[in-house]
Order: sequence, then structure tokens, then C-alpha cells
Amino acid sequence: MNTDEGTLKIWYDGDGEAIKHHQMKASLVADSIKAMETIYVEAFKEASKVLNTTVQAEVFLDATSLDNSATPFQEGSLWWILKVIGKGARSQDSFDGRVNYPFITKIVSRVINILKLLSEEQTEITFIETESGYQVKIDGEYVDINDVEHAILTSEKILKAVSDLAVPILQDGVDILNIQDKNELANIITVNKEESARLIIKRKYKKNIEDGNFSGLFFVEDLSYNPNSKWKFVHRDDPKYNFKAVIEDEIFLKKVFENKQDFRKDDLLEIEGIWAKAKKKYTARHTTTHTVKIVKKHISVQSSRLGILEL
Repeated sequence: MNTDEGTLKIWYDGDGEAIKHHQMKASLVADSIKAMETIYVEAFKEASKVLNTTVQAEVFLDATSLDNSATPFQEGSLWWILKVIGKGARSQDSFDGRVNYPFITKIVSRVINILKLLSEEQTEITFIETESGYQVKIDGEYVDINDVEHAILTSEKILKAVSDLAVPILQDGVDILNIQDKNELANIITVNKEESARLIIKRKYKKNIEDGNFSGLFFVEDLSYNPNSKWKFVHRDDPKYNFKAVIEDEIFLKKVFENKQDFRKDDLLEIEGIWAKAKKKYTARHTTTHTVKIVKKHISVQSSRLGILEL
């Protein structure tokens, strides 16, 4: 059996009275240690699935001091050491450039840094698939990620563990979390109080598969006077093409809400909009959403023989 191992130092710093005396609620410490175990065990699993290996990981709490000094704790800190051991059952599961501790540590670092960049308002992690891998949406822009990073970012267990890891920083007197790779001391992950709030947001997976535009004449089957509710549209020439969509044309909606626009069964709207096909879960079927951007014309049943009502 092939083995591979590395050592991590995890510590919280701050100026609170408890942390100055190297104290923290036992439940927070336990959750943090468990979170790091989950992150590494699950990250190894996800990487092994993507790269077709049998490599798994175990995480151990190491009670020895990192530098073997007589005073392992510095002023205003609380830390512990975790040893990560990777094991491959097959002889071909080489740790050279595939699923190994340095590789996983870099991936975990990148994933946490990506999550730190997501705004608190972004409750979905949106992906698109490219020829070379995947891209994730950050602040309106798409950033390249590899297959393993994509797999980890879609793991609910890992996202929950990252959240648990960040929770202690929200406590009064605790200001920052540090995760350092003993093998590469320059490789350090830091999370401050502002960033921690972004990590604890529960986010849903969303993969954009494809998108496009639509236009044409549609019957209005269901309408709503709530601007956030969806209308049901049925294509005039192809009734099988029907969908529900939110209308974003503010001029049109204003006329509807002010009762300046009357509707009857079989009235037609000429509309333009966009559609997007996406998956809400990694293993789920895709769904297609439509959004009406512009309502160009309203054709009333009563006036259709006389002409078109211009909006």
C-alpha cells in the first residue's frame, strides 16, 4: 500500500480575553477539528473520483508541539496540529503528481480563497463547463477552475465543513483563522472576520449548461399582478413550446399594474427574452428558466382584425 502524509497547523488569533489565555469554547474547537478532517477526507475522495484512483485519507490530531518549544502557544492564540495520511490501495496509485497531500492542500487553499471572494448576497455557486474544464462565477465574471476544484466546490459536506471552520472567527475577541502547511511554511490560508461571514453562507450548486434568446408571438395563459411572479406563455404556432417566465419590462408592467392594459383569453404578446438551462444539484436533471426582457406588442382578440395595439 502506498502512503503519503503531511502536517497542518491550524490556529485562531485575537485580542479577546479568552483567546489571550488560549481558551475557546470546547464545542467550537471540536467542530473546527472535525471540519478540517471532513475537508481533507472528502477532498481526497472527490479527487480520487475525478482522477480514478483509490487514494483515501485519514486525519489525526497530533498532540506534539510544531516547533517542540516549551511554550507552544503564543500570546492571543489557540492552535493544534493535524496529520493527514493518504493511502492508496493499488500499486498504480502513485502519489507523484496525482492525488497526494501537496496537491490536495493546494486545491483546498484555492477553494477557500474562491469562497472568500463570493459576496454574501451570492447564494448560488454558478458554474459553466468549458472545453478545458469548468469556470465558476465570481463577482459577475467567470474564472477557470479544474475538475477537482469543481468537484470540491459542489460537495455539500465540504462547504458545510468550511462554514464550521469559520464560525469561531465570528466570536467576540477572535479575529483570524490561519491554516499552515508544515511542509511548505509559505503556504498559508488566512480568513479574517469579514471573510468568515462569506464562508458561512449556505450556498446552492448551479451549473449553467447552455443559454440563448427567444422571441415570437405567445398566448398569455396565466398572468400575475405581482412583479416577482411568473406568467405562463404558449407559443402561437407551437403549443408544445410553453413556459413560465418573469417579465422584466418595467414600462409594460407599469401599464398592467395601473390597469391601463387589459387582457382576455387568447390575447397575444410579441415578446423577446432569454432562456438558460442549468442544474441545481450535481446529480440532478437540468431545468430551463425563461425571462421576458421586452414586450413589444399586445394583440387583443377583439382588435386583432383591426390591427395591433402598440405598447
